[in-house]
Amino acid sequence: MGETLTTSKRFSTLTEETTNEAPATHADHKPPPIFISGVANIKPLFELLNAIASDKYLVKTLSNQ
Repeated sequence: MGETLTTSKRFSTLTEETTNEAPATHADHKPPPIFISGVANIKPLFELLNAIASDKYLVKTLSNQ
């Protein structure tokens, strides 16, 4: 019972991983597109979007199919 028991850490032989890169940041997820059909006059929509989102939106118009 008086004997000394030598132990070692199980993972001590592994090297410590170091990275100089900044942690990856999550990209802002874009909201899904909104499709509006049958628009005859788009000017009121642009005015509303400018009042609410002021150049933080993208509008694409598609020709009649």
